[in-house]
Amino acid sequence: MSLKTEPYPNTFTRMLNLNNKYKDKYSLKEVEKIIKDVVNSCVPKIVTEILEQQKIDPELDLLSRNEVSKILNVSYPTLHNYKHNKKLIPIKRNGKVYYKKQDVKNYLNGKEAQNDR
Repeated sequence: MSLKTEPYPNTFTRMLNLNNKYKDKYSLKEVEKIIKDVVNSCVPKIVTEILEQQKIDPELDLLSRNEVSKILNVSYPTLHNYKHNKKLIPIKRNGKVYYKKQDVKNYLNGKEAQNDR
């Protein structure tokens, strides 16, 4: 992915000229190169970190909202109410709702959900 500055050269130049103590030290091309280098070195690391954070831990043994609604024979709005009443607390991963299998078992056995997310 390349950083395009062509549509905004005047804006970029104005930004560099406003109270810029380095304007005599760096040309516009040098500043563009510095920015591109920083973006190219930082963005992949940031994206990788975000993707790692969104991975689902296989040790959690999660159930989907659909699976839980079938197991408990309740609707999605009821599961939503359970969340607000702290009966079953979901986990969101990649925009999807999951429940810990152990939490569902505890709920079936009459125990409250553990809030250790």
